Amino acid sequence: MIPISIATHLIARRSNLLRLACILPIAFCVHAQPANIDSARFDNAQPALERFIAKVEPRPSGDQNFCVVTYPSSDGYAWVHWLQGNKLIYWLGAAGEPPDDTLVFSTRKLDLTKDVVEYDRDISGSTYLVSRKWVRDRLADCQARGKRYVIRGF
Repeated sequence: MIPISIATHLIARRSNLLRLACILPIAFCVHAQPANIDSARFDNAQPALERFIAKVEPRPSGDQNFCVVTYPSSDGYAWVHWLQGNKLIYWLGAAGEPPDDTLVFSTRKLDLTKDVVEYDRDISGSTYLVSRKWVRDRLADCQARGKRYVIRGF
């Protein structure tokens, strides 16, 4: 037989464990929700786009049109459609990195004439190619909720 004080302690502990078991999934779900870092980091893309254009070789002349569409994630990210450059550029909102740098040094600058295949099956294991549907989806997002910018060329 278990003494009453130990039994009371075990019941209280079990009750606390049950409460914790019920609360943990809720706490995890709240914690697992994407941060809204994308809103703060990408609200004004003008300086980053100006720096990006200043680094492009050969230097573009005339007005350069961009559309920036953000997506929620833990760090936030955006796809930047550069009309005159015919590119989709992945803009990662890496914490601790200036937003201008993460755009200028993006490792994913898709050339819409060379890096796009007709179907997903045509990607054939490539880590760089994307399908036309994927591109259409990004461009549709830009049309629906993207922010547009015009940057003066040199």
